Amino acid sequence: MKSIRLFITLCLIINTVPILAQDAGNPLRIQGLDQFSLTGTRARGMGGSVLATGGDANAIFSNPALLTKVKSLNVQVGGSTVLSGYSQRQEWHPNEYFAELSLVIEGTILNVIDTLPQRLARAYDRISPDWKENKDRVAPVNVAVSLPFDLFDTKWNISAGMTEAISLDNYFRNNNVLDPNLGQYRPYPIVRPRVGDSLKVQWYQFSRERTGSVMQYAFGGAVDLMENVTLGLSAALYNGTSDDLQKRTDRGLFILKTNGSSGFNVMRNDSIYHHVTTKGTSDYSGMNGTAAFSYHNETFTASAVVVTPLEITREWKQTVQNDTASSSTIVTKSGKDKISVPLQYSFGLSIRPSGKVLIGLDYSIRSYAETKYSAADTSFNSWLNSSVLRAGIEYTPVKWIALRAGYRENVMTFAPTGAAILNDPVRGAVYTLGLGVKVSSVKIDVAYEYGVTEFVDVWESNLNYNSLKTHTLLFELGYEF
Repeated sequence: MKSIRLFITLCLIINTVPILAQDAGNPLRIQGLDQFSLTGTRARGMGGSVLATGGDANAIFSNPALLTKVKSLNVQVGGSTVLSGYSQRQEWHPNEYFAELSLVIEGTILNVIDTLPQRLARAYDRISPDWKENKDRVAPVNVAVSLPFDLFDTKWNISAGMTEAISLDNYFRNNNVLDPNLGQYRPYPIVRPRVGDSLKVQWYQFSRERTGSVMQYAFGGAVDLMENVTLGLSAALYNGTSDDLQKRTDRGLFILKTNGSSGFNVMRNDSIYHHVTTKGTSDYSGMNGTAAFSYHNETFTASAVVVTPLEITREWKQTVQNDTASSSTIVTKSGKDKISVPLQYSFGLSIRPSGKVLIGLDYSIRSYAETKYSAADTSFNSWLNSSVLRAGIEYTPVKWIALRAGYRENVMTFAPTGAAILNDPVRGAVYTLGLGVKVSSVKIDVAYEYGVTEFVDVWESNLNYNSLKTHTLLFELGYEF
């Protein structure tokens, strides 16, 4: 009875942890919805500095105030392909009370020979702690059309476009999930079983994957309020879908017991057959708007962009197949949740020190801590505040060719597990190169991005070194009538 009470108490402690923390095996909910995309191959080649360097129809997606720079009917069509490499490396520390626990999890106990009557615990598979996974995708095509015209001696512009606003692709795996998590120290450490008590710990492999996109359909325009000062407004509808997959494969059931009479602790691993596969789809919808001001002259452009709050509703359905040694069941579920992203601010600056050089700089303030997630069974704030810097340069040695390079921060919405500063999000880097060629009314742009994001999740029991590396190739064709 004591062991049952202890097990229930520990499970209740585990359940106080926020469900969307970057942890060992959290289920798919809104993962991926923080991966907002930038549109425009030219700007992407310049590190994503889109807010003060644009001058084509793609400005409808980022800064509609720049649309008055379009001189004639302009059509832009582009696309991209991405190769992503995910990996995780684990380092397990010897357990103070159950010495062979880390050896079993690491798989190194296979090299240890039993010398005592009490046989050592063993793993029943050969799954290693470390893993690597490569994923590739082709992003949906983006299209934008912009039409300038004069009315009442004032420059106007109307534009419309379609682009991928959010890349939902998300992958995560952990080959050594423990429930309860013996290594946690937030919010409370897991206590050692008392003498005579035992603790059951589920040990399993967990993976989750989401693929899909949220598309943005934008319409808006711009007007010159006065000389060199432009106002731009746009409205956007969001719609998309994703395929969702989760898998759980149980690897064993640890029985941990504190044995006072013999002076040592007892551990065993029981074989267990348990597979859970969850397949489903999610449909996303939402809307928001953008207001932007821009001041520009021949050598200088400054922009301020405000994006209204965005509420995205997700309607999901899934099939859960639960296989054990004695039975197999299939359950169908469905539901709805939503995420509300607050008002966002961004600023852009570009300087042309000479006729051949353009320097762009963007700075975005993301008040994501006010983002709220709500579902039928829970409601809480889930993301962290951050700021993002993007910078790039364009060099035009001759009128028909442009060389570009840039850098931008890739800032996540979560902090690593066990981080000393709880509100400091993970930060990565993206390095970019670009090339533009213009022949008559045709413009061709290509860009390459290399991104790397690394962080370490820390528990008392182990360290998980996580890495995401991406290679992105972008292509865009533009035509001015």
